[in-house]
Amino acid sequence: MPDYFHEALGDFVKNFAWGGVIEHLLSHGYSIDRMIAEERVVLPRAQIEEMIEKMNERRVREGLPPYPVK
Repeated sequence: MPDYFHEALGDFVKNFAWGGVIEHLLSHGYSIDRMIAEERVVLPRAQIEEMIEKMNERRVREGLPPYPVK
């Protein structure tokens, strides 16, 4: 149980700290490569891709177009 709790807490903190930043940069046309190159987001690429995938799933459910992922 402690591992599950720490994993869930880590995901919450990551999403809280970086979710808004990533969504903001996507809405301004940033690619994942640009976010990483300009050190705007200091997460591994796989985590950024996972967060964007979840954002796009949410957007589609809300009837909004998904962000283009470059």
